[in-house]
Amino acid sequence: MKKICSVVLTIVASVALGLAVGVYCGAKLTENVGQQVVLVAGIVSGVCYLLAIILAATVAYATKQRKSTSISLQKNDLVLQAGVEYIVKQRGTVRPGEYTLLATAEDTKTFTVRVNDYVKEYSHNTALILSEGDRISARSGNVILR
Repeated sequence: MKKICSVVLTIVASVALGLAVGVYCGAKLTENVGQQVVLVAGIVSGVCYLLAIILAATVAYATKQRKSTSISLQKNDLVLQAGVEYIVKQRGTVRPGEYTLLATAEDTKTFTVRVNDYVKEYSHNTALILSEGDRISARSGNVILR
């Protein structure tokens, strides 16, 4: 959010400076030439201002689209490899308990996971409770158990 605000403020400040210079130059030119120059300078300044607003909106939209979900591994996270089956055991790799399912790819919002005999589509940040003896495997891609 800070990056978006700084980009927008930079664009607005540069446009304001451009408008001020345009108005000043237009005022100096009108002393010698006439009203047509002021009209042209005003139109050019207005077009530049609208282009800067469109550019700021485009940058903000692109930044928002790029930031879907930011994933980072934490201590005690377990990455389920796609296609590898894990058995939930008290002293195993996956232990019984409540986990949060997270996608490893930033642009992935849903993924499929097999728990025992059922394959189900889960969304990012979904809670899942695993019991002793359950079998779990990621199907569509790698998944983080947190």
